[in-house]
Amino acid sequence: RQWRERLQEASIGDKETISNLRQDNDFLKQVSADYENLRQDNDRLKEQVKEGELTLEELGQQLSWSKLQVDTMKEEVNVPGAWEKDSMATNCKICTKEFSLARRRHHCRNCGGIFCDACSDNKMKLPSSAKPMRVCDNCYTVLLDRQSKLP
Repeated sequence: RQWRERLQEASIGDKETISNLRQDNDFLKQVSADYENLRQDNDRLKEQVKEGELTLEELGQQLSWSKLQVDTMKEEVNVPGAWEKDSMATNCKICTKEFSLARRRHHCRNCGGIFCDACSDNKMKLPSSAKPMRVCDNCYTVLLDRQSKLP
């Protein structure tokens, strides 16, 4: 009789252990499934990042190429010595005031445009000249900005 009671107690304990092990097993199966889903998501995200980086690299190359084209176009437009003809300018390019005997035309030595005295009374040392030359207000601002960025 004692033996049977101990056997029943042992059987009940074994059943509880089996039940706990089944629960643990089910939990681990769920964790494994979750892990696999996360791994697949991670792989997919890595691929998206890789594609994004390639796209950014392509855009960066296109931007660099476009900047070079813009710089080339600016250089072609800003050819030193390519001055605007006096006869073509009837008004100042900045303030749009009309030229007359009292309001004379002045060439900007940087861009070659024609401006009134008030809009071109700045002097700046240019690479093409040893002494400071007359430049328009627009070029003066650009040249000052460039100078401030030099080391």
